[in-house]
Formats: sequence, structure tokens, C-alpha cells
Amino acid sequence: MKKLLKISLLFFNLCLLTACVTTQNYQQALSEWQGENIQHLINIWGYPDAGVKLPSGNTVYMYTREQSYVTPASPAMTPTIINVPGSPMAATSYNGEFIGGRTINLYCRTWFEVNPKGIIVNNRFQGNNCIASKKNQWAPAS
Repeated sequence: MKKLLKISLLFFNLCLLTACVTTQNYQQALSEWQGENIQHLINIWGYPDAGVKLPSGNTVYMYTREQSYVTPASPAMTPTIINVPGSPMAATSYNGEFIGGRTINLYCRTWFEVNPKGIIVNNRFQGNNCIASKKNQWAPAS
């Protein structure tokens, strides 16, 4: 009973933790930059990776975050049922192969459009790692 309670509590905490980090929270953090001066953004995020002047006179600044990791490799185990007279047993056997060892690439590109007065007027993002918690480092400091 105690073991089931511990597992349930762990699962609940994991759900809470992952539920707080979302793309929607990232969008919310970005929307808080609307109306802010680009210098404030640069002070928090650092210098952008690129900038492009638009025909309208506005400038678009791009930030890119990239991260890669390798999943751990582990032996491929095959489940086997061993028929022992009176009580079948389950076992696993190693077939000489490994699973895992894949490289996972995560990235997030974020664009801020700034008017000639240096005010952020629009933003956009793209990627598989554009996520944030509700209280996060991507929003302007209050």
C-alpha cells in the first residue's frame, strides 16, 4: 500500500511539473514584451543572433536556442516465458543488440519586430523547444 502511494505521489508531481512548462506559457512570456524597448530585451536575452531591416522601416531581430542530447544506449532485452513443470516463469534474454543512443536536437527560434523608435511591436517563434514555465526567465522583469 505504501509503495502504491509513493508511486501515485511521484506520478502526480511529475504531471504537475510537466504541465507548467508549455508552449502557451512561452507565447504568454513573449506577448509581455509587446511595447517594451528593444534595449530592455537585449539586457535580459543578450544580443540577437541576426537582424534584418524591413522595407517598412521596422527591424526584425532573431534569437536561436539550440540543444542536443544523446539518449542512453541499453541492451535490447527479449521477454521469454520458460515453461517449468508446475509453474511457468518469465525471463529476459539479451540478443546482442542495443537500443537508444539516438541524438535528439531541440531548438527554438524567436523573432521580435521593432519599430524605428526601438519599441517591440510583434513577435513570432518556431521550434520544438519553445517552452516556458508560468514564471520564467523569458518574460521582462517586473
